[in-house]
Amino acid sequence: MAQSLPGLGAALISLGRLDQARDVLDRVVAVARRLGMPRVLADALEQQGHLAAAADDAGRAIDLHHQALALRAALGDHPFEQAWADGARLTLDEAVAHVRRSRGARRRPATGWASLTPTELDVVRLVVDGLSTPEIGGRLFMSRGTVKTHLSHVYAKLGVADRTELATLASRINPGWR
Repeated sequence: MAQSLPGLGAALISLGRLDQARDVLDRVVAVARRLGMPRVLADALEQQGHLAAAADDAGRAIDLHHQALALRAALGDHPFEQAWADGARLTLDEAVAHVRRSRGARRRPATGWASLTPTELDVVRLVVDGLSTPEIGGRLFMSRGTVKTHLSHVYAKLGVADRTELATLASRINPGWR
């Protein structure tokens, strides 16, 4: 989850919520340093640099950007640039959905509608909308195999056998989905 928090900071900066962005990014920097997560630290420092620039603190912005670049250079690889570009194309809703899919404590029942994860609910909605497995994968930024795994979990949790039965049940339980 820590990996996604610099992106949250970026989203908050773009929304002009600078105090919230500062709080999030300060926590990310502290956690990344404590846990030895140099890529996350570089991402957070980069966002702190953007935050400093937004607050008209050019000297601090330059210093933070240099710290981030030095960390990335020390890591010796730059998949960050492609990942950053991919992330920059996400809408805020897509970024939030990505963060919601991160791992964390689960306090759900084992079966029934309340047992479905947010991602499983997204998959169900898209099944009801008639999307194919590849279309669902494209919409949710996941592989076909991951979509199939989510569907098998949904089938087991709801006691249904296939997409048709799932769509029928979902439309009956949640009429707004149709």
